[in-house]
Amino acid sequence: MAQSPVRPEFGPSLPELMQRRFGMSVRAAGFVLAAILAIVVIAGIVKQTQGDGTVRAIVTAPTAFNLRYEPGKLVRVASRAGEQLRLTTKAGDPNPSSVTVRAALLPAYPGDDPTVALPIFASLAIAQMERADPKFVERGEGRARVNAQPSYQIQYLTTIGGRVMYGRRVFVFPDPRDQPGAHDGADLTLLAARSQVVTNPDDVGSNGVTKIPYRSFRLGATPP
Repeated sequence: MAQSPVRPEFGPSLPELMQRRFGMSVRAAGFVLAAILAIVVIAGIVKQTQGDGTVRAIVTAPTAFNLRYEPGKLVRVASRAGEQLRLTTKAGDPNPSSVTVRAALLPAYPGDDPTVALPIFASLAIAQMERADPKFVERGEGRARVNAQPSYQIQYLTTIGGRVMYGRRVFVFPDPRDQPGAHDGADLTLLAARSQVVTNPDDVGSNGVTKIPYRSFRLGATPP
């Protein structure tokens, strides 16, 4: 019999006790204990990731970002062309909403601060949205901050399936103090049907199911 790795003064090892109690070999008992330990570790990870009732989506390429959402209210569905992530309310939800993320690439600009180029970049995006959607109506635009990340937002309304939808489209780029001269960022679009909770474009990302994804959005694959 193989010598026990446990010193005699500490008594028999747990596998040896299992051998005596259940009649299994020390090696088999070790395998059982390893399996039990793996289950315990997995359970701990699940508890840590779902302790607040949210799920963190982490995307690494082409633009790395992460955000949180409530799985009971939003579901991750297949991304459409050009999208890195798409979250939507479940089919039949009385107040449909969605969160989509695409990569955003700024052209060359002077200096190290991407905010100098964002107004022009947003103007081009607005022109494209007007061409693509005859029901698009801009309601406002301007600089924003998303978790201390320099951003520029477009607020608008449109009509989808007969429902008035309010939208917030935000271009998010790294802080120039951390990444001077950055060109790679994220194009985050939040859409929510008009409802008692969402009564205007300002409510998108502030109320309802789009609030947590918007307020938790961060560039980079590492959660805060």
